[in-house]
Amino acid sequence: MAMLPVKALPLLGLLTWAHRATDVATLESSASGACKTAQFHAGGVGSRSASLGREYYTCSGLEYGDCTSWVTLWRSEFVLCQPYIIESGKRNNRKQTPICGVETKNASPALTRVTCSWRENANLQAMMAAAKTQAREKCQKILCSMAKEGTWQTFYQDEAKQKPWPKYVSTVGVWGWQRAATEKCDQLLFFAGEALIDPDKLWGNLVDGDTFNKQACE
Repeated sequence: MAMLPVKALPLLGLLTWAHRATDVATLESSASGACKTAQFHAGGVGSRSASLGREYYTCSGLEYGDCTSWVTLWRSEFVLCQPYIIESGKRNNRKQTPICGVETKNASPALTRVTCSWRENANLQAMMAAAKTQAREKCQKILCSMAKEGTWQTFYQDEAKQKPWPKYVSTVGVWGWQRAATEKCDQLLFFAGEALIDPDKLWGNLVDGDTFNKQACE
């Protein structure tokens, strides 16, 4: 089986840089285990450049010593923060800089991004559940405001307060609740690549048939 250079090995709480190279299967197993227990780091991912145009993507603001127990959000995915060594300088004066990396570009040794599933991590499951609750609360506030104030119609808003709010409307200047949910709640629909709100169906008792249930706002 192919062997990796010692410098490319993620510690993942079990390995050290002094250990011999480990086979790919063991690395994948260790990464999978770390993904299941890691906590979320809100710093996201930044990048830093080194000599010869090499680029290193890192967990922003995370100290190297904490690398083994964190995931962060990047490109709508949860990714594992991994210990990594940057080497620079001349042959007789090499400098080693530890970083908390995500992946490398045009760098050697390579550091491959490890994507973690939130469904296999209790910490991330709780985070996703909270994100869904918050998104729905904010979106419901937006939709209920439009329903109560009649602003789903550009004109005759007092009349709109008393009228049923349909899902689709073809009249210019009038929004159906599906369009309102899609456009007014657009920043709340997804998180980490997962749908939190389905604007075609909404949730709970907000919809009665194809009509927005204004009583759910009381």
